[in-house]
Amino acid sequence: MECPVCHSSGISDETKACPQCDADLEAFQLLKKIEKTSKNRLIFGSIAAVLFIILLVVWIIIYAFYSESHEKKVDGYTTEEVTELKANLSKAEKQNNDLKATNKELLEKLAKENETKAVKEDIYIVNEGETLFSIAKKIYGDGFMYVDLAKDNNIEDPDIIVVGQKLTIYH
Repeated sequence: MECPVCHSSGISDETKACPQCDADLEAFQLLKKIEKTSKNRLIFGSIAAVLFIILLVVWIIIYAFYSESHEKKVDGYTTEEVTELKANLSKAEKQNNDLKATNKELLEKLAKENETKAVKEDIYIVNEGETLFSIAKKIYGDGFMYVDLAKDNNIEDPDIIVVGQKLTIYH
């Protein structure tokens, strides 16, 4: 160490006073230690800042690569699949609305047809040996329509009809 007062050199770092001018060297030694510590901290801080910047750049590069190469997913679907599903849903909703409108038109048309049709009724007299099944088969072409014959004529037991009984037949 060199004495800052008389510029005498070769003084040991642990010496408390200058051997030539008897100047107090402790304060100068402390300043030298502080200066050395500050340089070390500055170097450490610089290294830490450079490492932080390098890590930040690496993270940005990885994030950019990952987000470009992997599509974002929503509930397990890619954004492209979600867009396609939305388009399909929109088409299905349109078809559903079209079908509802068509159904409504058909129901209105059917209601008008039923209103305009006049109910035609005939009277049929039961002959010997006939059953409601045979009469339904003869009139409607389907013997199982005997259930309708029984309802139309308030017959509780379709197996019991009598000769000469009048049945109302609706067409």
